[in-house]
Amino acid sequence: MISLSLPVSLLGTLFFMQQNGANFNLITMLGLIISLGMLVDNSVVVGELYSKNLTQGMSPQTAATEAAHRFWIAILCSVLTTIAAFTPLLVTKGVMGQFIGWIPIIVNISLLLSLFDSYFLLPSRIQFIRLSQKNTNHKTWFNKIESLFELFIKIALQKPLLSSFILLILFISSFFVTIVGNRFELFPKEGVEFYIGRLEMPIQTPIKKTDQALETISIQLSELLKDKGLEVIISRAGIQQAGVGDPLEKNDEHFGMLTIKINPDSAAKQNPDDILTLLKQVKNKDSVSLTFEALGSGPPVGKALNLVLKSDEEEELFSLVNELKNSLSELKGVNSLSTDYVPSGPEILVTSKPSALNYVKLTDQDLGINLRSVYQGLIIGKFYDKGDDFFLRLRFDDSFRSSSSSLEKVKILNQRNLLIPLSPLATFEEKEGPPILRRYDFKRSITLTAETKSDELTSVQLNKEAESRLEDLFKKYKSVSPVFGGEAESTKESVQSLIVALVLAVFGIFGILVFAFNSFIKPLLVISSIPLGLIGINLAFFLHQRPLSFLALIGTIGLAGVIVNSAIILVSALDEGLDNYLKNPTSADKISFLSHVSKERLRPILITSLTTVGGLFPTAYALGGYDATLVPLTLAMGWGLFAGTLLSLFWIPIGYSLILSLTQSTKYNSKN
Repeated sequence: MISLSLPVSLLGTLFFMQQNGANFNLITMLGLIISLGMLVDNSVVVGELYSKNLTQGMSPQTAATEAAHRFWIAILCSVLTTIAAFTPLLVTKGVMGQFIGWIPIIVNISLLLSLFDSYFLLPSRIQFIRLSQKNTNHKTWFNKIESLFELFIKIALQKPLLSSFILLILFISSFFVTIVGNRFELFPKEGVEFYIGRLEMPIQTPIKKTDQALETISIQLSELLKDKGLEVIISRAGIQQAGVGDPLEKNDEHFGMLTIKINPDSAAKQNPDDILTLLKQVKNKDSVSLTFEALGSGPPVGKALNLVLKSDEEEELFSLVNELKNSLSELKGVNSLSTDYVPSGPEILVTSKPSALNYVKLTDQDLGINLRSVYQGLIIGKFYDKGDDFFLRLRFDDSFRSSSSSLEKVKILNQRNLLIPLSPLATFEEKEGPPILRRYDFKRSITLTAETKSDELTSVQLNKEAESRLEDLFKKYKSVSPVFGGEAESTKESVQSLIVALVLAVFGIFGILVFAFNSFIKPLLVISSIPLGLIGINLAFFLHQRPLSFLALIGTIGLAGVIVNSAIILVSALDEGLDNYLKNPTSADKISFLSHVSKERLRPILITSLTTVGGLFPTAYALGGYDATLVPLTLAMGWGLFAGTLLSLFWIPIGYSLILSLTQSTKYNSKN
């Protein structure tokens, strides 16, 4: 009967999604996965109280009503604290905010539906369940666990300060392990299914030859990746563009691009850095450059290094870019270091001789029209074939247009119908043409980008190295200024947004708890269980050798609202039994009271936490299929909740004991 809360809430959420135009995609599914285990938490508490009420002789209807009513404020607060944790995620800025926008909405709707079910629908259906005499008196294996837990809490309560110190050392140690042995990556490149190859041929290479080079490279790649789960290779000649806003977008006949697709099952088992090392073995003797990069999961956040350098002094700009590029290329772990600089290639500069043109009755316009005819040709006719139009274009042969010496032999017709050679009418100079002009803030700019080998160099480290090298170069090239973007900018913006979200979440949770407990000290005790979950996250990501990422931080913020639920239930139960203890508040009675109440709440707290963990771990460990976007968030929430719940069961009685000691001492001092 309790489990029926799951389909009720889930189907209601899907109906809400359908009514509001939400697609069933990776992000909305992630919201459902997060809330999956929490949908029965409230029902577990109500169901467990119903069982106890029946054993005390209540009628089924009275037992169901009392079970729903007894902890209704605690249940309401547990839902509201989770909503308070997820709702601030809506303030996340930029592309990240758009990426995760539906997660808090899905989680909040599903939890509100589960709250409605536990208040009204669950009591209506569990009243038809009866407990036999055997079920009422039968001892189970869990009773032994409860007894051992009670004994453990009694031992901890005898030395509360020492127990608190042990928890503090464990908390500090977990962060030390993370700082020393782990790293942060916005979106780690794992389970990569797509790789991009960028080919640059010598300038003036015709597109047909570029296409032939791509075909040759594709054959090499097919042989190289045949055992790596290769699905398809797509080549494109004449363009390099990995997506909208690609800083290295280049269009010309001598550019080409390869898109390599690996099947998902093989991608999940392979390290992208190993695949890139393999791809670098591919060579093309005719190419200027051939680079490969991995396209990670998640939204487009840019390159590991995306540095725009701008200046009005073109020579200084080019010199600085070349020096910085050479300097960064020496760093271990730097991949695909390149710029968006595109030379236009050689050109023929034609300078007319006005006096000569006047003498033969020609103008600059006549000269230009004839030169255009030589290169682009003139349409001299048109014919039709089966409804299709065809144009006849007349122009010089390619071999004749390849040098200025050929142009000098060209003759043009003047107004007197005389053929005049071009050589005495103009001068012809072969030179390098100006590069393609790119500007940033109205200044000439060049964008320098790079990727990193994540286990050797992170995006943050690469950007710091670039900044330190620029400081020395700016002393020599004073007109150049930098603008950092890409992953570094996205990381900074995202982390700042998450810090704001975390602060809002903590204040929201605290306000709800103050309302629930009518106190300021007890909400602080409940909130103190949040750092205990961080111990589980830090140790889990270190032991799994996974970098902390943006989605792991999302899981941490969401965890803040989930992990306090166990503390709320336990503190509420301790408040209920407090009156009996205060009638004769001795030290021995305090330890017995705290340990006994903690034992009584052990079963529902463990069940509610384990159902949530059970909903997260299959995705965290890819039991039904691997997805690099889902794993970090579910792994963070799963292990954070698991460790946080166990440590909260240990810490909350100790913290409550310290609060009682403080309040009793205050009352004693006020009386004297």
